[in-house]
Amino acid sequence: MHLVLTKPFDTIQSLSVDANFIIHFLSELKKSSNILILSALLFAGQYSSAQQSKITFEHLNSVPNIPCIFQDQAGYIWCGTYWGISRYDPYSLKCYVPYDDDTDVISKQVVTDIPNLIIEAICGDKDGNIWAGHSQGLEKLNPVTNVVTHYRLNPKSAVTDWSNHVLSLLEDRNRNLWIGTGDGLYLFDKKTETFKWIRHDSTDAQSLIHNSVNAIYEDRSVNVWFGTGGGLDKLDNTGKFTHHCTDVKNPDSWENGFSRWVLSVFEDSDGLMWIGTSSGLIEFNKKTDSYTLYKHDSKNPESLGGYAVKSICEDLDGNLWIAADGVDIFNKHTKKFTHLKNDPNDPGSISGNEVAKIFRDRSGAIWITTYGRGLNKFTPEKRFVKEYPLGKYGGLPDPMWNLAEDNQDKIWIGTDKGLISFDRVNEVFKEENLKTDISGLIIDKTGTLWISSRATGNLFFKENGEEKINQFIDSQGKVFSEAISFMYNSSDGNIWIASYDKVLKLFPDRKEVEQIVKFDNWIYRIHEDKFGLLWIGTDVGLICYNLESKTSTRFSYDPNDSLTIGGNAVGDICEDEFGNLWITANSTLNKFDRKTQKCIRSSGKDGLPIGGFELESDLNGNLWIFTGDASKYNLLQRQLKYLRVLNLVYLIG
Repeated sequence: MHLVLTKPFDTIQSLSVDANFIIHFLSELKKSSNILILSALLFAGQYSSAQQSKITFEHLNSVPNIPCIFQDQAGYIWCGTYWGISRYDPYSLKCYVPYDDDTDVISKQVVTDIPNLIIEAICGDKDGNIWAGHSQGLEKLNPVTNVVTHYRLNPKSAVTDWSNHVLSLLEDRNRNLWIGTGDGLYLFDKKTETFKWIRHDSTDAQSLIHNSVNAIYEDRSVNVWFGTGGGLDKLDNTGKFTHHCTDVKNPDSWENGFSRWVLSVFEDSDGLMWIGTSSGLIEFNKKTDSYTLYKHDSKNPESLGGYAVKSICEDLDGNLWIAADGVDIFNKHTKKFTHLKNDPNDPGSISGNEVAKIFRDRSGAIWITTYGRGLNKFTPEKRFVKEYPLGKYGGLPDPMWNLAEDNQDKIWIGTDKGLISFDRVNEVFKEENLKTDISGLIIDKTGTLWISSRATGNLFFKENGEEKINQFIDSQGKVFSEAISFMYNSSDGNIWIASYDKVLKLFPDRKEVEQIVKFDNWIYRIHEDKFGLLWIGTDVGLICYNLESKTSTRFSYDPNDSLTIGGNAVGDICEDEFGNLWITANSTLNKFDRKTQKCIRSSGKDGLPIGGFELESDLNGNLWIFTGDASKYNLLQRQLKYLRVLNLVYLIG
């Protein structure tokens, strides 16, 4: 048995594989476009990670000044500019401009109601809207209809007041839209279309530390952080703010020559927070509440290249890219900075040194926006798989049923004989002290690993950062004893559980398990969609359960109706980035039409495979379909690519 790691997945499409293997897409890895493959396979040759010889930038057709950038659910790159919004796809540039403008930019222009103001912040929401902030408020662009809606945050103040000047934007995973301004923070209620204004209160030590909110960031534990003019704040569940890195008694405090003016916030793959300030870079360890300062030293060429750190991101090798004076690449192991600057004699150098934002897209490419010099893109060389012969680590029992990755760079492997961990950093396998069959693994919002055993019906958990594995006992002292067939993270941070004919909900904080609904059939899968509906895959069809009305609708196979689901044994349920539902049933692939409440079975004529066992969608607008082989279907381009694989055994989505 072998463990094979690759990033990104596309790079192994050309490899010929001739043995059984197991693939598991990890939801935690979607953010970084990594994919983990467990496999017993042989390669025709030896492959290793390609070494990047030189960093060469592509200078993209764009407007000169680009303060902000992000990637939407469909994979498009959006930029906020000095004269509107630009959207990039692999083939073209599309500009949403406030008026017809005679410009040198060759693009498709869409005249909209966007005001002729500098776009300083940009983000997208789960509904596909684009939000853009400027000095006089907020705009919502519907990219399908091109309709723009304007919001003035504080109508009682002048339009040019700092309370209307947007500096930062974020929609968090709970679909809250946060707007940082020069005079406070706003939380937007989408139902009432009203704004809650949150400001510093000198009488409340747990209020926002400063009213200038320059950066907003959500970490992998679903904590929302705010970089302000007075330091770094984290919002807790009670609506209070905790202030970090501001201990004046600490000799390494920001008071020791460091500005509290935070410009950027970022969490790396190791779980460390990096804070860019107006006078340097701070490495912040959340667990120990300790930090390290990095400052520019004109006498040290390997120190930080400038003072103000406006943006931070991480490449696929774990190096930090930092917008200071030009671009700095920071090696976290050597603690040294490498400087990238514009070279007029090198057409592949960065176009300009006044960098606004650095951003990594889901393919691993690095995008750099500048003031006055347009947009740069660096595409790393392709990576190949790395193979781990498991016999070297004492071997693993067969079969391996489940996989999960925590935020400590550990991969957890559940088998029919027990639990095994793999340390990705040190490349070490360890047999954990849990010797039972494992039917499911899942990581919750706090990073806790939950482990189910079908044979015993017991549930176990390992808290984030702890070594001990505990058996779950509820708040009444009762040992959990239900045969679990599937677990799924709910939108409110709890866990859905499928157990025989019941849907249960685990509330880890309260140590309680509630029965939500019971059916007269076996439950294979649970999926909660973006509308809050529960889709349940059973052995007698697909069920849609409305949690509010507590009503259910069943969709069953009818041999006389081609618009019914292709079979009653539902194997998997998947929602793509556009909100479409895909279902496998009796090895058929089905797309569910929400409007007509009908199923469209794949016939092969649309480029999709006719059947499928397991499904997964990624953030690049692809649907991954696994049968005896694996294929990737791009929903926008309607193109299908095959991964050459034989004898696919099992996939856990």
